[in-house]
Amino acid sequence: MPSRLPRPTPFGPLDALHAALRRRVPQLAAHKEDRTGSVRVSYRDAGPYRVIWDADEATFRWGSGPATGTALGRLDTVEDVADAIAWTLGASVRGPRT
Repeated sequence: MPSRLPRPTPFGPLDALHAALRRRVPQLAAHKEDRTGSVRVSYRDAGPYRVIWDADEATFRWGSGPATGTALGRLDTVEDVADAIAWTLGASVRGPRT
């Protein structure tokens, strides 16, 4: 019997960012948008803003909002990127990293 499940997609930079945001800042609203190639983030009355992956520069950037185009960090510092997003939106970060 053929499977009717959708094909899995590779775990990419935006997936890593979404996972880091859920882990580090669970109170922040974060939604990966495949259609726009971004992660939409908001907290209370801040946002929603988009965070994009700039493959040419291998870095995360603000895709919308007052800091549009500003680099947030590289994939190997995704936890720091999540912390920077939280700080920008006024959300507190969950305890120390493990």
